[in-house]
Amino acid sequence: MIYIRILSDFLFFFFALSLVSSTFSIAVSQISLGVSVLLFLIIYFIKKKFLYFNEMKWFYKLVGLYIAWMIISSLVGTTPLKSLTTLKDEWLFFIIPIGIFLSLKLKIRQNLISIFAYVIIVVSIYGVVQFFTGANWFSDKAAQVAPMYGYRISGFFSYGVTFGNFFSVAGVFLTSYAFFGYNSFTKEKFGLFMLGGVSAILMSILTFSRAPILAIVLATILLFILLGKTWWKQGLIFTVVLFIFLSLLPGVQQRFVGEFDKEYSGVHKAGRVYIWKNSFKMIADNPIFGVGLGNFKESYTGYIPSDVDEIRKVSSAHNDFIDIAANTGIPGFVFFAALWFAVIYRLWKKYKKDVNLSIEEKAVLIAVLCGSFCFGVISMFHGVFVDDEVRFLLMYLWSLGFAVLVSGNLRSKKIEFNKMKIGNGLDIKLKNIWISKRKIEKLKILIKTNGKELSTTNNQITLTKLSD
Repeated sequence: MIYIRILSDFLFFFFALSLVSSTFSIAVSQISLGVSVLLFLIIYFIKKKFLYFNEMKWFYKLVGLYIAWMIISSLVGTTPLKSLTTLKDEWLFFIIPIGIFLSLKLKIRQNLISIFAYVIIVVSIYGVVQFFTGANWFSDKAAQVAPMYGYRISGFFSYGVTFGNFFSVAGVFLTSYAFFGYNSFTKEKFGLFMLGGVSAILMSILTFSRAPILAIVLATILLFILLGKTWWKQGLIFTVVLFIFLSLLPGVQQRFVGEFDKEYSGVHKAGRVYIWKNSFKMIADNPIFGVGLGNFKESYTGYIPSDVDEIRKVSSAHNDFIDIAANTGIPGFVFFAALWFAVIYRLWKKYKKDVNLSIEEKAVLIAVLCGSFCFGVISMFHGVFVDDEVRFLLMYLWSLGFAVLVSGNLRSKKIEFNKMKIGNGLDIKLKNIWISKRKIEKLKILIKTNGKELSTTNNQITLTKLSD
């Protein structure tokens, strides 16, 4: 239908705009995503499909359980209205079905990734200017001085750590996609994805934020392992260059070695271990429903000395999994962990088991897994799942992986017709043609009119003559 095509074109435009603007303006990104959700719902209610329930019901069930428990824990808490308002960020799950719908087609999928790579490169150019000059356009805040030399990059984001988290995930994804999809790309496409990935990694490092730098290093090692024999030389070179750059960059060692004792001694009031220890006490005292979403800071204050500075009274556990457990109880943690495990398991299983995947589809799965791994490492030290910018990117990456999963499952449900004999000795050869199961009924009607009946067993076609 022509109006579905028009709506789909508008959907692509606004979703692409939300993806592009996620690199520099969360306001524009969310407005564009809101329009995208509206357009997608209109398309869905017209066609009554595109949510891919059969292929994605496992994910929708886990998301439903996760959100349902957060609602329950909010309602039984001391501040139900306040807690329920914090659930607004969960609307970002809408990115998943929209991303699947758009990314099922290879051309659209690569167009979106290409657009994303281009804007990453453009923002990275501004990041280089910011590092050397301290320019901080569209913000009244002065750029933060970097250790030893230059300025810490924050891009167009309010906080450098958020910029670093976002660009580390983007860099790992694009670099992995370029490496694994090399044989399916033109030289121009490969260069675009690799330049975008390396630029994003460089920008993340120049924020001098420890968690994204650690995540990049670990994700690079993972990528090197996954590349195996095919690209081991290139992977080794990439890894060695990264380590040399990090070791020579002034201030990086200071950020890790110089502040290690503060973070992990368990004594310093701003250290991660100190925060985690008190968060575990909160979980022990509120194991079922947690302290309630939005109440972490107030509850945390009761577990630390009263003379602690206000700035040390943190509003999150600086760890997504501990944060979920503290806010919504152990059941909330279980649902959240199960969601993560199921996503990683399904994508990895698809990559290992489906022999019909194209090189590009395998590249998508590996890139999404590496990007998710990078996000997961960061989430051990920051609350990034509740950070709109970085959460948006994770949901988009998952939608890419799910698009490959869905398309592969749809393909596996199709039946190959190699040869059919229909009435009066007429042979129809359909070599390497796939016909979906939902079309079989129409085919049965066609064949019955020619005196034959169709049946399918074990992916084989059997034609039997009807009784006169």
